[in-house]
Amino acid sequence: MMNHSAWHYYASLFRPERRSWLLSLLLSILQAIAVFPLIYLVKYAFDVVLPSGNTRLLVLVGFALLLAKLALSGLVVLNRRLNVDLTKRVSLRMRSDLLLHLYALPRAYHLTNARGVFGSWMVEYIFGYLLAHERKILQHYDTQAEIYAHAS
Repeated sequence: MMNHSAWHYYASLFRPERRSWLLSLLLSILQAIAVFPLIYLVKYAFDVVLPSGNTRLLVLVGFALLLAKLALSGLVVLNRRLNVDLTKRVSLRMRSDLLLHLYALPRAYHLTNARGVFGSWMVEYIFGYLLAHERKILQHYDTQAEIYAHAS
């Protein structure tokens, strides 16, 4: 089930960062486009250069492939850095909003409304512990551990 108000809030955190995410989108498109020269150079090397036996041209194509790959890697690193910085800023904004919201709640809310947070997990833990206590499972486990320790 999709919570539209949560998605609208999440989108609102990115609005001040419009320039950053548009630049990231542009870099992503450039990354996709930058793959095509690599494909063309490999095709050219196998279809034209290798059959002709021109080693000088093969070295130049290899060097061009290296430069194209370095340029593509630079785009990838730049885009990752931009996305990490963007995510950090948005996460900081989100955490600040959460803290402001929590501090705005009355103190009685924090003291009385903690129930239900771990409800089913806590019940399962308590029943598991009571069962283990009733059947003395922990004592049996310790006894078996001692037996295995002495046996080895």
